[in-house]
Amino acid sequence: MRMTLAEYMETIWDKDTAFIGIDLQNDFGHMNKGTLYVKGAEEVIEVANDLVTEFSEGLVFWTKDCHPANHCSFTENGGLWPVHCVKGKWGFQFMRGLDINKEKDVVILKGTAVEVDSYSAFLDNDKETKTDLGDILSEEEVKKVFIMGLATDYCVKFSVLDALDLDLEVAVYLPGCRGVEAKAGDIKAAIDEMEDGGAIIIEE
Repeated sequence: MRMTLAEYMETIWDKDTAFIGIDLQNDFGHMNKGTLYVKGAEEVIEVANDLVTEFSEGLVFWTKDCHPANHCSFTENGGLWPVHCVKGKWGFQFMRGLDINKEKDVVILKGTAVEVDSYSAFLDNDKETKTDLGDILSEEEVKKVFIMGLATDYCVKFSVLDALDLDLEVAVYLPGCRGVEAKAGDIKAAIDEMEDGGAIIIEE
C-alpha cells in the first residue's frame, strides 16, 4: 500500500504509534569523514526532527550500529564493509543536529557481537540474537511503527521485514530514507520487497 504522509496521519496514525529512526550516525551521514557515507544522508536530519514532534506522546526509538573494533563485517576481517560505527568513536555518534530527547527517547544498540553482523533493529543477521526493541514494543503493547533512516536497502529494509514478522503494522517514510544502492535497482527492489511484505510505503 502506498499513501502520502497526510493520508497516513489522518487515517492510521495514533498516539500509540512508535517512531523508529534507523542509524542516523556520523559514519553514514558525513560526506567527508564518514567511512560508509550514504549519499544524501545529511538531508534526513531535518526530516527526522520535523517528524518526531508528531510522536511526542508515544515511544521514540533511535537505533545505532555499535560495533567492536574487530567486528566481522569489516573488510579487514573478511566482511563487506569498511570499519564503521565502532563503539565510542566519532563515527558511532549520532549526526550533528539530530533532535533527541535524552530523558524520553530510547536508543537501541545493534551489531554488538564480534562474530555476527546486524542490519535489523530487531535481530542480528543470525536471526537468533535480539535487541531490546521487540520486547519493549511488546511490553508497551505497541502495534504500529513508523520507520525512517539509513539505509533503505539494508538496515531500514531488514528492520521493516522483521517488524512485519512480529505482526506489527509498519509504515516506511521514504523522504526520510536514503540508500546505499551498491548496484542499480537495489533501492527500488528493497522498497518493493517491503511493500510486498505488507508495509505501508509513504512516498511524500
